[in-house]
Amino acid sequence: MSDDLVEKLKQIMSNPGAMDMVSSLLNSNSQSESKSETGLDDNFETTVKNAVSSLNYAGDNRINLLSALKPYMRQSRADNIDKAIKMLKLTKLSSVFKDL
Repeated sequence: MSDDLVEKLKQIMSNPGAMDMVSSLLNSNSQSESKSETGLDDNFETTVKNAVSSLNYAGDNRINLLSALKPYMRQSRADNIDKAIKMLKLTKLSSVFKDL
């Protein structure tokens, strides 16, 4: 099950606008529907919101360093930096979802 979760998260992370779509869906669902209409557990909804907010959190020094170095790298290395940043964000997500 964890391998499937990791694969799905990688697919979401590879799509540039996917996180914006996820956060907009969460915002629209939480504002327009009640818990009984969605059928979602409050704990699950909170976990997903925490996961999305952890991706947008800019307090990770490793991600900040890589982002600062990226403009000075050639394109191939800049692409590798993007991949490294995505992997760091995935590790944050795995810690959030391991409690499920």
